Amino acid sequence: MRSRPRHSMHQPGQRQLRVGELLRRRLADLFLRTEFEDAVLGRGRFALTEVRLSADLKWARAYVMPLHKQAAQDEPAGERAGARAHGMAALVEALNRHAPTLRRQMVQGLHLKFAPQLQFVADERIARAHALEQILRSPSVQRDLAAERPPDGVPPDG
Repeated sequence: MRSRPRHSMHQPGQRQLRVGELLRRRLADLFLRTEFEDAVLGRGRFALTEVRLSADLKWARAYVMPLHKQAAQDEPAGERAGARAHGMAALVEALNRHAPTLRRQMVQGLHLKFAPQLQFVADERIARAHALEQILRSPSVQRDLAAERPPDGVPPDG
């Protein structure tokens, strides 16, 4: 007999993945068809990158990311990052205000036992990947990598 559940908390089950993708598509379609009176949602575009469901399918966490041009290049980097963070927070707050209405519209016609509670959160994966890329391209890391390479003509250890 198994002493552990088949799916751990970190690995969603097949049903969670399938329903999550279905809900992501439904929400994306709603965002395309719906005219929001909210100023934050009306002026900008955003991407719905993923919907993750709890094991009991009662909670859905929708990850969003704004799609906008970067701030002007003459702004200091700190100000650009601050403006992006503020914009992301405003976007998530606006989406969470509309979550009950979106929840009702999202599950119409679906054969689910429960309509999952919606929570919108910022998707930070792109920002983290960009920060990691910046670190890897830094002069100190490049210098360290160059020091570890064997001279030409010498086979590497291994």
